[in-house]
Amino acid sequence: MKSKIRARLKQLTTVRKKVSADNNNYVDKSSYINMIDFNIEVLRDLVNLISAVNRDDQEYVSKWFDRFREE
Repeated sequence: MKSKIRARLKQLTTVRKKVSADNNNYVDKSSYINMIDFNIEVLRDLVNLISAVNRDDQEYVSKWFDRFREE
């Protein structure tokens, strides 16, 4: 499983630009929900990594870091 962090970062950057460029003084609810979902996903990913480190599960930790290797 490859990390989607770069794709998510690009999505968040695009959403931020759209919200910043909007002349209205309100914020698109779905955009905020997407950002919240992203943060939840990142936190779950980190929690799983930390749990694996605490269990001394070297295989899981290695696979986790392998997702970030450039091919």
